[in-house]
Amino acid sequence: MAAGPGAGRQVVVSSDLVNLVLEAVDFLKVMLDDLQGSLTEGRGLATFDLTPMKAKIKEVETTSSVSAPRLGEILVAQKDLSPEDLIETLENQKTMENAAPLGEMLVQEGMVAPQKVAEALVKQMVLAKPAGESPVADTVKVDITKVDNLVDLMGELVIVQSQVRQNQKIGELADQKLGRDLADGPHHLGVTENFHVHAHGAIGTTFRKMVRLVRDLSLKVGKEVDLRLEGEDTEIDRSMVEAIYDPLVHLVRNSVDHGLETPEERQGLVKPPSGHLWPRSFHQGGDIIIEIEDDGRGLNREAILAKAIDRGLVAPGQTLSPEKTDHLIFKPGFCTASAVTEISGRGVGLDVVKQAITHLRGKIDICSKAGEGCRFLLRLPLTLAIIDGMVVQVGSERYIVPTVGVQETLRPSPQDYFTVQGEGELIRVREQLMPLVRQGFIRGILPNLPG
Repeated sequence: MAAGPGAGRQVVVSSDLVNLVLEAVDFLKVMLDDLQGSLTEGRGLATFDLTPMKAKIKEVETTSSVSAPRLGEILVAQKDLSPEDLIETLENQKTMENAAPLGEMLVQEGMVAPQKVAEALVKQMVLAKPAGESPVADTVKVDITKVDNLVDLMGELVIVQSQVRQNQKIGELADQKLGRDLADGPHHLGVTENFHVHAHGAIGTTFRKMVRLVRDLSLKVGKEVDLRLEGEDTEIDRSMVEAIYDPLVHLVRNSVDHGLETPEERQGLVKPPSGHLWPRSFHQGGDIIIEIEDDGRGLNREAILAKAIDRGLVAPGQTLSPEKTDHLIFKPGFCTASAVTEISGRGVGLDVVKQAITHLRGKIDICSKAGEGCRFLLRLPLTLAIIDGMVVQVGSERYIVPTVGVQETLRPSPQDYFTVQGEGELIRVREQLMPLVRQGFIRGILPNLPG
């Protein structure tokens, strides 16, 4: 393959280059939308002036491109060749009509060992290769409806398999082959569960969309933002990945616009000029935790309370705890912005976020410290079709307890039981006494339990 005009060069990734790439992507999207519209509406194509874009590309190309080091320069830097010998060989190469490559001439003249030339050539190839270049994984497009149906079918398969294994009639059969087949059940179960997990997405898909969002917002409001993504590989139901995107966008926009200060304000507060923003996610128990945290100014409780009094949400003179004051921002239409901008101040407040989280059967909480920052915590349930459970039998009844809710199982001896004045019961676990609550007692106070 013939080398193109840009072969053997590297490009320094600068802020100007990134801005140009993003601008070019947006420009291409506009052109593609116009093409799609012309095909569907039967109209002509719009005319786009590419001259400004070409000029920007040319300008960035001349300022950002860096040539890969030449073979002679590498040999001199490694002290395998003196600068004088390099100049002499290059001068001789110019006078020859069909001169050999530089490396070959250096070897022929005995100036550099062949092995040193080979090592320098390898180094030159490595330095000329774009940083981060890696093979692109093969992909195939599949209708998402088919994926959802397949996941549901796999869930049904696991349920049916579990029912067969726990059937008492089958357990009474003295068939060795059947026993071996059922013993392989956990293997098949693991395969189906693995498939189910891989059919779901990771929150990183949503998090990575925040990079462009934060970049554009920071440029618009004149702030420096250091975005740090954590927990991108946290598994989450695919439908929840889509549903959680808009609430997270709203929280990130609020953090950049309201929470973080400008570089000048941060320097006056003895803070680094760049504000920090941490979108993070992780599993905790049976929930998925998503946090949006910043190290900005925190919530202005005085302004929030004044706005609530003005709107009649709080009576004048009424005292509220800091937590209750913070949660006032989730009231419909609540907004403390003094001016309407393209980022905030339209009256579409965080009540939209709370409604979306509630619709997903989740909860949202706030932790704010004046001058130190604010953290929004979203607690969402695992909505997977399959969750691991432990079958527990009490008397003639059986119950399934989610394994995420089981901390430890044990088999105590009769000597480990104690009573307190013939009423309360205690159990000894590793020399520690813990309250013992019997399942029959729970059914007595909660009569709606099965059985």
